[in-house]
Amino acid sequence: MAPEIFKSDYGPKCDVWALGIVLYMIITGTLPFLGKNREQVKESILNSDFLRPENCSEECADLIENLLCKDVTKRYTAAQALSHPWFSSERDIPDEQILLSEDTLNRMRSFSDQTKLRKAALTLLVKILDDAEVAYLRSVFEKIDYDKSGLLDTTELKQAVKESKINISERELELLIDNIDNNDNRMIDYTEFITSCIDIEKVLTEEKLNAIFDCFDVDHTGIITFDTIKRAFTKFGREIPDKEVIDIILKHDMNNDNEINFDEFKIMMMQLKIKV
Repeated sequence: MAPEIFKSDYGPKCDVWALGIVLYMIITGTLPFLGKNREQVKESILNSDFLRPENCSEECADLIENLLCKDVTKRYTAAQALSHPWFSSERDIPDEQILLSEDTLNRMRSFSDQTKLRKAALTLLVKILDDAEVAYLRSVFEKIDYDKSGLLDTTELKQAVKESKINISERELELLIDNIDNNDNRMIDYTEFITSCIDIEKVLTEEKLNAIFDCFDVDHTGIITFDTIKRAFTKFGREIPDKEVIDIILKHDMNNDNEINFDEFKIMMMQLKIKV
């Protein structure tokens, strides 16, 4: 909601603000104002504290800033928005803006080094995201899925990085696919791609973190154990060797009680927030 609504002052420019929110979500795939709770989100809105989108044209970013201006007197009217240069011609997302970026590739690299628990947690996160939060990555996937098969192979990723002017060897691409692919078909499907590329800095909230933790805390005791990890992965349709479960607990159990509590799980997820 617009900042002035917190003061019970509703006017036509509140709708302009809402349009700015929608445009921002379409362009970036996430909400402009984030926080771990309602108060933090409110503060972010009141300060108009959002990251200027980079994966769009300068004109589009300028329009968003004018739509999300906290000063009502300076915020665009609907007429001013419609007369903005961004609307002067057809505005499909340019091809070069939805190809594989260096940041996206770095997230894929980081994902391939994560433990199975982290990877599974990210997969669950993606499943509870709404369409707007994955819109940009969906555009990327659809663009580089050249044969429209719903799967990415080495040839397609090689073509994508070539068109994106990114230097990476074919061998590294093959290793990336092997580490991201859960189906052992040496290809990356849509869900695997989104999971490996999602920027959790922008989408992970306390509410979502609790929901993911509950999927592994199958007994609802507030802890994740050897047994619950085994049962959770079985529920996901995947078997995991005992040794890997032990390794997971050793890696993420910080107080050496052979269990993973919520705080330890949260630390594990926060460690996924890798700057790229």
